[in-house]
Amino acid sequence: MAIAKMKLVNIVGRLKNFDTVVRSCCLNGDFHPEQSSIALDDVEEFIPIEDFNPYTRTLQRAVDIGVHSDIMLHFSSFDKLNMSDVELEDYIEKTETEINVLGGKVRDLTHDIARLEQGLTQLSHIRSLKISLDDVFSCKFFHFRFGRLPKDSYPKLEICDDSESVFFFPLEEDKEYYWGFYVVLTDVCDKIDELFTSLYFERINILEEAHGTPDEAMTAIRRTLAEKNAVLVDAKAEVSKYWREHQEKFLTAYSKIKYLSDSFDLRKYASKCGDNFYVFGWVPESGAESFAKRFQKLPDVDCVLESSKEAENVTPPTHLINNKISKPFEMFTGMYGLPSYDEIDPTSFMAIAYTLFFGIMFGDLGQGLCIFLIGLFCKYRKMLGAMSGILVRIGISSAIFGFLYNSVFGYEGKLPITILPVHENKNVGILLIAAVALGVIIIIICMLLNITNAIRQKKFDKLWFDANGVAGLAFYVSILVAGGLLVGLQKNILSPLFIAFLIVLPLLLIFFKEPLMRLIERKKEIIPGSKPEFFMTAFFEVFEVLLSYMSNTISFMRVGAYILSHAGMMTAVFAIGKICGNGNIVAVIIGNIFVLALEGLVVGIQGIRLHFYEMFSRFYEGDGKPYEPAKIDY
Repeated sequence: MAIAKMKLVNIVGRLKNFDTVVRSCCLNGDFHPEQSSIALDDVEEFIPIEDFNPYTRTLQRAVDIGVHSDIMLHFSSFDKLNMSDVELEDYIEKTETEINVLGGKVRDLTHDIARLEQGLTQLSHIRSLKISLDDVFSCKFFHFRFGRLPKDSYPKLEICDDSESVFFFPLEEDKEYYWGFYVVLTDVCDKIDELFTSLYFERINILEEAHGTPDEAMTAIRRTLAEKNAVLVDAKAEVSKYWREHQEKFLTAYSKIKYLSDSFDLRKYASKCGDNFYVFGWVPESGAESFAKRFQKLPDVDCVLESSKEAENVTPPTHLINNKISKPFEMFTGMYGLPSYDEIDPTSFMAIAYTLFFGIMFGDLGQGLCIFLIGLFCKYRKMLGAMSGILVRIGISSAIFGFLYNSVFGYEGKLPITILPVHENKNVGILLIAAVALGVIIIIICMLLNITNAIRQKKFDKLWFDANGVAGLAFYVSILVAGGLLVGLQKNILSPLFIAFLIVLPLLLIFFKEPLMRLIERKKEIIPGSKPEFFMTAFFEVFEVLLSYMSNTISFMRVGAYILSHAGMMTAVFAIGKICGNGNIVAVIIGNIFVLALEGLVVGIQGIRLHFYEMFSRFYEGDGKPYEPAKIDY
């Protein structure tokens, strides 16, 4: 549970060194910039730096070249690239011109080949025509229209034949269409065209390259296609050769332009006064000294480091640092919200608790190993992101508890030892009580975390008078201890002093939380506003607190209930298997897959719900801002 300590960085210098400074800030991706106007709110002399980025157009052209040429743009070291800004722009322009010429040739050939192939397909439908296409299209008094007519429309032509000069000649047919042509007199061409359009006739345009009969035209077009395909291969080879010779230099130039453009954008965070600039932000404390050393060679630039406690009007960003085991669970933490800089990072706590809860609720050795293997596969194939790592961890937990329960793919008692006989009827009550006891421990830990947060944040009211602070913890533990002793050992410890100091007093502190804080802060009005309204509001708030203690505690009974539901679902699977007879094994396998998918999803969601509603709500605010260092995203 760690949040990186931050140092505030103030950089002041001459404008002539500004570009060098902001580029240095982007080098290692460790500088989180802040709007300088926040720190200079009262200083009217400083104004924002609002300059147009001169590299935007060149960068866009470089990106377009890479995208259109199917080049994966990535970083390439440009330390040895001695090109000025003007030379970089000229180089990109020259590359764009050259690749447009080469690529244009490929595009034209590809388009032409596609056109010829489509025309060849169309000619194949009328190849039974033995008349020269040149003769057909040279007629002065007749027009020929080639295409396809739906079979449903063909009978309707008979109605028109008596009154109109309509002649349709089918040459080929398939399940839905007649392929052929109709002949029409020139003077009624438009009228007949409209008629055939209403009958859903789809016209095809014969290629200009088609000469002679359709068979002769197809032979000639195939020769042309072969020639053009050969030329296309050569054209593509020229493009490939060009990039083999120039790709390294192009990526180097792109990387430098991207670096210059993104670092230039840091100007929006800075302010200037005359010939001076000011920019500030955050760097991790561990690398603050090395960051400051970057500017030691610039005599007109000062880099001053301050602790986060000295920062005013600006909150440090949250940079989570977790070990490999709990790292994937940052995804769940982020769903609720990042912790504030002065809060405890709950990721490690969630990693332990969530993995434990899932294993308890979904304890099955065989199905747990399946989840583990699915997680490993997804991680190997780089699928599902952090979720793959979570699947690996909860799969192990499920397998471990499955071993303890002696449950393998729903079969119980197949292993030589049963350490936790949770599925025996006589242990159901004990199981539910154990689940509630686990919930009590978790809630107490959450209260202790809230107290720790209050100490770190220096919030006196949250520490002493909050429902999850010292007062709430004293009340909750006292009620549990008194109730446990009374039920378990028949021992009543509810003496007047016990009730007064450990039950009534904590409730009164929670009830009068706001007046007590105003009294400590020596404010004039101890109870602001209407006093009846205050007492009514405070009463219902305390009543809600009592309900939350009870509902949150009982809610953990679901953990035990899910253990029993798993056994119940697998019993149903085996019952179906017996009904299927010979298909017993197949039914059991399908049933296991169904239970694995359905119950695994439900238990996973239930685990998140327990954290977000029963646990995080007691100690975690989650209103931190993310650590977003300035870096070049190549």
